Amino acid sequence: PSRTFDGLGAVNFAIAVSPTDGGLAVASTEARNLLRFEPRLRGHVVDTQMGFITAAGTKAVVNLNPQTNYAGAGTQAERDSALGIPTGVAYSGDGLRVYVTSLASDKMGVLDPATGAIVARVSTLPGPTGVVVDDARGRIYVVGRFRNQLQTLSTANLTEVARTGIGFDPTPDEIVNGRRFFYGGFTSAHGDQACASCHLFGDFDNLAWDLGDPGGQFHAAPPDMDDPFLSGFDPMKGPMVTQSL
Repeated sequence: PSRTFDGLGAVNFAIAVSPTDGGLAVASTEARNLLRFEPRLRGHVVDTQMGFITAAGTKAVVNLNPQTNYAGAGTQAERDSALGIPTGVAYSGDGLRVYVTSLASDKMGVLDPATGAIVARVSTLPGPTGVVVDDARGRIYVVGRFRNQLQTLSTANLTEVARTGIGFDPTPDEIVNGRRFFYGGFTSAHGDQACASCHLFGDFDNLAWDLGDPGGQFHAAPPDMDDPFLSGFDPMKGPMVTQSL
């Protein structure tokens, strides 16, 4: 390695290189696992962010949900504009735009890399996991994982031009519909947090969380348990590592 950069996120999902100046864009989530206790993390488990690194090595990290007030109960406007689980990132040919797909909200964010500002949010097909820019044809291609599809958008106005299947997809509807609940942030207060925010792609994030509840109550072990050493469940469970689903 010639250079390394830290502080870009707990989980880095995607990286892209600017075709004009060699800068980097890194899409990530930053876990708030150093903050103890579930009541303090409720509705705000991770931050969704984009890191920009210039060719000279200057680093800047921007939050992809600046509109969200995590101290509040959450509004429909916040959920409608949320970006979460940033799975794919790509630069435009002129380097003036960065496109990032949001698996948690079925959206694509459009950023100005010079300022980090979000200039547009575009609805995509379900389960966007990747994005590629085709400047020669004025097209942006987004892969939809839920139903194995490819969406074509116009670079001129970001409207959908076409949507096609990628080969035969044998996935049952029960699985496809289940993905929506596992990866979707629509059940969270602000629209950007999902089960998959910590259980990454059905796996785990390799992080320890202290999700105890100081105001909780002790629960006795259920009757007729096979484990003679199971004495019950204490609300102050202590640090535990995320498990695979």
